[in-house]
Amino acid sequence: MKTIKIKRVEMYHFRGFTKMVVDFGDEVTNIYGGNGTGKSTIRNAFLWCLFGRDAEGRTNFEIKHRDESGETADKVDATVRITLDVDGRKTVLERTLREVWSKRRGETEEVYTGNETVVSVNEVPMNVTQYREKVEEIVTERLFELITTPEYFLTLPWKEQRAILFDLVGGVEDADVAERRADFATLLDELAGKS
Repeated sequence: MKTIKIKRVEMYHFRGFTKMVVDFGDEVTNIYGGNGTGKSTIRNAFLWCLFGRDAEGRTNFEIKHRDESGETADKVDATVRITLDVDGRKTVLERTLREVWSKRRGETEEVYTGNETVVSVNEVPMNVTQYREKVEEIVTERLFELITTPEYFLTLPWKEQRAILFDLVGGVEDADVAERRADFATLLDELAGKS
């Protein structure tokens, strides 16, 4: 079984924060505050860095920081960096939404042409597919949701719920049954080697 501890979440120009760093303690870190203070933003930053989506499952949501007037600054990247302890090894995951600006032929001014996603693991740049695979090695999105979102289990089809419960409980072997009831031990001896 893998042990994963969140050590730190850093947000730069993400949603409501210009800069926010949350250091997690060794035991429990409580995040609380009034409405609109950024509690959900921390969760959304974490989910976006890991899986490229927010808590609602949206991949296309407002990521960039807005100032008091509601405007976003040009040429400012939104970045989330998560530091994890995975089985005693430090792992740093980073995702950045970078604005792409380019000069068109014959023009003197650069124009905004869209965004690109830039990712790295332990400061090693990679493409999004490679990054996704690295994250999946740490924790699958489904397992993450099952652990962190209690209502997620109830949203799954009943067959998936049943499969998860059987995975948790494990299988029952014939020897386990015979251990509990002596009359089955005799039957199992007679069936030995037969399907």
